[in-house]
Amino acid sequence: MNARHLVRTGALIVVGQVAVASLGITALRLYTNLAPPDVFGESNLILSALALGLQVFVAGFTAAQLRYYSEAEARRAGDEFTREAMIWALRATAVLAGLIVFSWAVARMMGKVVYTPSLVASGIAWLFAMVLRNVFLCRIQAERRQAAYARIQVIEALLLLVVTLIALRLAPRVESFLLGQTLAIVLLLVVILMGEKSARTVFGAHSAANTGFLSKAWSYGMPFAPMSALSWLANLGDRYTLAFFLGADATGRYVAPFSIASRGLNLVSSALCDLFRPILFDAENRQDNRQARRIFASWILCSVSLSTAGVAVIYVAGTLVARLLLAPGYRAGAVDIMLWVSFGYAVFGVTQVLENRLLSVGYSARLLLPIVLGAVANIAFSIVLIRRNGIVGAAQATCASFVFQSMATTGVLLHALRRRGVSGPPEAQI
Repeated sequence: MNARHLVRTGALIVVGQVAVASLGITALRLYTNLAPPDVFGESNLILSALALGLQVFVAGFTAAQLRYYSEAEARRAGDEFTREAMIWALRATAVLAGLIVFSWAVARMMGKVVYTPSLVASGIAWLFAMVLRNVFLCRIQAERRQAAYARIQVIEALLLLVVTLIALRLAPRVESFLLGQTLAIVLLLVVILMGEKSARTVFGAHSAANTGFLSKAWSYGMPFAPMSALSWLANLGDRYTLAFFLGADATGRYVAPFSIASRGLNLVSSALCDLFRPILFDAENRQDNRQARRIFASWILCSVSLSTAGVAVIYVAGTLVARLLLAPGYRAGAVDIMLWVSFGYAVFGVTQVLENRLLSVGYSARLLLPIVLGAVANIAFSIVLIRRNGIVGAAQATCASFVFQSMATTGVLLHALRRRGVSGPPEAQI
């Protein structure tokens, strides 16, 4: 990819991410107008828990799909490779859904159920819809079709905004929020299937070709199950600790400004990841080490520069941002929360670059150590700082744990690169 193509592609991705972020922030403002903090907080806790289950049971399959799709496509086995990723991901999701229903039934027999059957059904439907969505988007991203990828992301953000807003207007309850999110993803799947021929071909006749998907999912993707659980704790443990100490209302007042600050920095990280990750993985698949190093250095430089600008915006205009984007009931302490979260996610953006570099050379399992340290640090810092500083302490804990995790990831990457230089690139193993 030459410089002109890289810039043009990067501009396209940034435009898409800006549109997605703008719609997300608009949605946040409208949601906080309609939903009280306890409803908003509880809804986010449920969706985060479902996302954890999805990551633990499915992330390994989609990670292997994204990493090795270009190899399969070079052998003209892209459809079958994607089909196998979808089949195994759906099987894993069925197991997860069964565990959810079983746990809910047992809790109901013990008289401890707080969730309605409709809420459980919506959650399971959300899981299956998200699995299909992730498989389709992973293929589009692996094919480096950034225009289609950006367009689908914008459509998704628009559907989430409109459908969830309608649901909350009808009834500002947790069930309405989750149902709106689920229906939006289902509608997105309809759009993808209508507009993407590659998505429809996945449902075609089964081929006898041996793609080696399952072996790759086992060797490369399996570490993503514990990594996903630990990463979830490292990223979201603060809000569950906050809910434990101060309740769902405080969680809602924390999640709203947290979402604004993290969304802005995640916009930068996601755009850069969409741009650089496919070409980094492709360079490694071609064993072009020099090109891979150049891509990695460019990615780091862009991440640091853009994230620094994002933190500066929050520092200068945080009060205005809170006034414009948050309902009055969510503004107390919002500026301090946004400052701490924005700095933490600036550091986390660099950590993601380091993690992808480690993944590109096949050492997926080595991410476990820094993620373990980040998860433990987040919970430990949250317990101490929330008890001392309330909801602002949760933001401080997030920032501190991200710095700690980034330092650990840097050490692991340097060690892996030194070992790779001596022994050559491995086939990733647990």
